[in-house]
Amino acid sequence: MKTIEIDGATSGPSPRREGFTRHAVTVTYAGSLYPAEQVWFEVPDNLATDLPTSGDPWLAAMLPLAVTLGRPLIVKLPVDRVLFEGAHRLMALWTQWYPELRPVAIETDLTEPAGDPSAEGLTALLFSGGVDSSYTLLSSENKAGLVVDELLLIHGFDISIDRQDAFDAVCQRLSKTIEPLGKPLIAIASNLRQTRFQDVNWTDLAHGAFLAAAGLLLSRRLQRVVISSGSHPGHFVPAGTHPDTDPLFSTSRTTIVHFGAGTSRMDKLAFLSEHPAAFHNLRLCYHAETGANCGRCLKCLIATSILEVMGKLAECQSFPNDRLDLDHLSHIYLVRAHTIFRLIQAYAAQNGREDVAKAIDAGFQRTERLNRGPVIGWLSRLRRRYRHHANLRLVSRTARRWLYALGMRLDRIVR
Repeated sequence: MKTIEIDGATSGPSPRREGFTRHAVTVTYAGSLYPAEQVWFEVPDNLATDLPTSGDPWLAAMLPLAVTLGRPLIVKLPVDRVLFEGAHRLMALWTQWYPELRPVAIETDLTEPAGDPSAEGLTALLFSGGVDSSYTLLSSENKAGLVVDELLLIHGFDISIDRQDAFDAVCQRLSKTIEPLGKPLIAIASNLRQTRFQDVNWTDLAHGAFLAAAGLLLSRRLQRVVISSGSHPGHFVPAGTHPDTDPLFSTSRTTIVHFGAGTSRMDKLAFLSEHPAAFHNLRLCYHAETGANCGRCLKCLIATSILEVMGKLAECQSFPNDRLDLDHLSHIYLVRAHTIFRLIQAYAAQNGREDVAKAIDAGFQRTERLNRGPVIGWLSRLRRRYRHHANLRLVSRTARRWLYALGMRLDRIVR
């Protein structure tokens, strides 16, 4: 029978970096030719005693892969009953959102809640220095009475695990944001995205499970793990992190909190503009792995377009240009981020920036023209239909990297 089996948990000194402890399991793809692989997280040595003996973080990490492959998941480590039940509700939501997926069986030994679930513990925020997590860090105490004790930054999440230099540069930059707050920044690392986990659709499923697994890795010390919302009020769409799914990764000991879903990107940036340390060190670019923002990718354009309308872009030191390139904005390909750019377009029109609104409208018109074309339209339809097809994702790894790079540069190729 084709299954995914998680076994062989070990902890020991990291062979990659001095001063870190590696916590690893072996993942076996029984009934297939795909080789077994080691999946690991690394934490600073002083947190080694907080690493779990349970299978909770591994269930969270491997669940989207099991659903994508359609294989039963066997976890040969005990799993918290609350998480086990949440995983089944999570699969029900995923398969409702993405009908091509099906729930899978989970085989494991269950542990019952022990002790007082309200016992004191720390609250950790999964932190990247972006708009959402910076807003959570600075506003959560006043808006929700949620006091963040420490920040978790994951190497291997959006910066390749092979780029230690880039990750160190990010840590140095983010230290400027958190220094006035006195919050410790804990750097952890994982090779998850270098394993077969990469065959899971990142946007739809994978990134939320990755964040939850990283939080549950330190569940012995954490009472709450906070994931910052990237959703927009009134425009919730299926995604890897979502107000309805993130809490389902909780255990009887550790609650996963989804924060900020009721606040728009415009309001978040307006709030952050009043906090210089965070505002001038925003880090949100997924295109440049240097810790800097390229100013041209979709995520950068979302922020710079809003800041331009607010009249704050010239003041912000986080981006390379102090003016929005309207020609570049008018040539973007909006197969993604459709909702937020419609909101920005309306926001620009309401604030007398018709030039920004017209540039975004030109981007939408260009996208429609490209989608009607024989090549781009065919690729878009193919992606929508087969975005969760496990075998195609496996054989298309190299092609997907090439197509992603092509998509990033489409504005420069097709004029």
